[in-house]
Amino acid sequence: EAAIVATLVCEGRGTFFIAAKPLLAAVERFAGSTVTMKLGDGGTIVTSGRSRMVMRGSEDEALPVREIVADEHINMAAADVVAGFHATTDAVLDDLKRPYLGGVYMHDGGHGPAFVAMDGNRIHASAMDGNRIHAQAILPKRLVSLILATITEEANARFTFDARGVQVEFGAYRITSGLINGQFPDYAPQFTIPTTRTLKARANELLTDLDLVATVSSVKDRDIRLDLGAICEASAYRQAGQGFESGAIALEVDYSGAPLAVGFQMRLISDALLLFGKDEIEWRFGGPTDPSFITSLAHPGLETLVSPFMLAPEHRRVAA
Repeated sequence: EAAIVATLVCEGRGTFFIAAKPLLAAVERFAGSTVTMKLGDGGTIVTSGRSRMVMRGSEDEALPVREIVADEHINMAAADVVAGFHATTDAVLDDLKRPYLGGVYMHDGGHGPAFVAMDGNRIHASAMDGNRIHAQAILPKRLVSLILATITEEANARFTFDARGVQVEFGAYRITSGLINGQFPDYAPQFTIPTTRTLKARANELLTDLDLVATVSSVKDRDIRLDLGAICEASAYRQAGQGFESGAIALEVDYSGAPLAVGFQMRLISDALLLFGKDEIEWRFGGPTDPSFITSLAHPGLETLVSPFMLAPEHRRVAA
């Protein structure tokens, strides 16, 4: 159950409902041109230049959206909304058995709004300073994607929550949606797991090196191996016929702690490192089967947890 309303400049009055897909397909073809829409006999007439289309619709709202009964209003800067959702949406997991993982959990982080999403292998969390909130709501991924696609940083956002739904208003838009039912897991203790090893590097430079070596890995798994110690190296492996192919790259990083060999899925590492741009990150490790943590002093409220990936036996043996 969801709806989006955009307030546009128009002349006259009237209400008519048109299927979204054909309407979007029509106006996308007229990008950059003036589009005129008006009610006609049996449909809505859409014109632009020499083109004219008639779209059938209904004067009755097919799917009325439940009105939000306000329990709490939250005003946030659009830049904070974008940052919180952008940091977490990649970690959302569509899981019928665990529906609470299918959205971004918005709640109070102690000093202001906090956002978190997780699946079985990672947690992305973003907390920021600001007005504290009392809401604890899981916003569906489709709603989050819609907000990210339409919000601009010039428009502040107003969230209105009740027990089952949320309404988000910014600029000319008003979006109404249901919430995901369920209790989001307590993820905070995961970030207190002790670590004894630390890697420091520029996020973008490390990502470039890892992405390069991952081109050798299996297209399906894209798993990589990190060998950390006096010399730090990333390697990838894939079977090729009766043999194998492998590749490696020396990493220009600062590493402290005991030597460690550990594997990761490149997709998870890429999603995490992209959040930090060109910042210097600190990547903390425990053992080869323990979760690892990526943070940056430049973004103190942003932290990610990434679990290791069990490498293929051949990759554990092969020295590239």
